[in-house]
Amino acid sequence: MGVGKMSLPILVCSLIITPLEALAGIWDDFKRHVVWKIGDGRSINFWLDKWSPNNGPLLSISNQDYIDITLTVRDVLTPSGEWDIDFLMNNLPDDTVSRVLAIPTPTYEDGPDAIG
Repeated sequence: MGVGKMSLPILVCSLIITPLEALAGIWDDFKRHVVWKIGDGRSINFWLDKWSPNNGPLLSISNQDYIDITLTVRDVLTPSGEWDIDFLMNNLPDDTVSRVLAIPTPTYEDGPDAIG
């Protein structure tokens, strides 16, 4: 009888987690299903996140063997703030390049990226 009373509180305590801990445990899986809305382009991974219309992660359609998977969407702009067409053409199929070029370029005035 004493053992039963002690095991219940221990079980209940082991099931209590904070919302932050719960999100941390599922974030990677959750992120695979998120479509991003581009703001300034600094938080969206160019290759791994879903942000381009009609595409999943662009990594799956890259035409290169070696790519830098740390690039953000912002990293794929020229110094003048336009899409880096040479980079896009060298790394993605033509139809995907056309879809990316149709997206307004990210700017700091757009605020942070958001889950869309």
